[in-house]
Amino acid sequence: MMEAAVREQLLRIYAEARTIAVVGASADESKAAHQIPRYLQSQGYRILPVNPRGGELFGEPVFRSLAEIDVPVDVVEVFRPAQEAPEIARQAIAIGAKVKRTSILVTRLMTLPPYTIEWRAFRMPG
Repeated sequence: MMEAAVREQLLRIYAEARTIAVVGASADESKAAHQIPRYLQSQGYRILPVNPRGGELFGEPVFRSLAEIDVPVDVVEVFRPAQEAPEIARQAIAIGAKVKRTSILVTRLMTLPPYTIEWRAFRMPG
């Protein structure tokens, strides 16, 4: 169960966010990496899928890396193995990912199997 303080922080972040980059976005409808961004899109967020395969997902072009994104990003959602998180966080900093003025990057780290989700918040410089 998520701590109340973490839950409140996440609710605040998503209340302020408009554009979400999804690293590891999947075309497989059975995967969380498809279901969660699809749900977020249905709630009014613009989803920018990121996957080295490219193509199109959720009616948006798929970026092959965070570096290819040429619009401001509020939140980066990550559906990749935990060991990739530090590099993804560095890439997110490089593109200026932020959540309004709070300068927090939220990454969702999934490790398979077993299916576990871990939330971490990284302070962004500036």
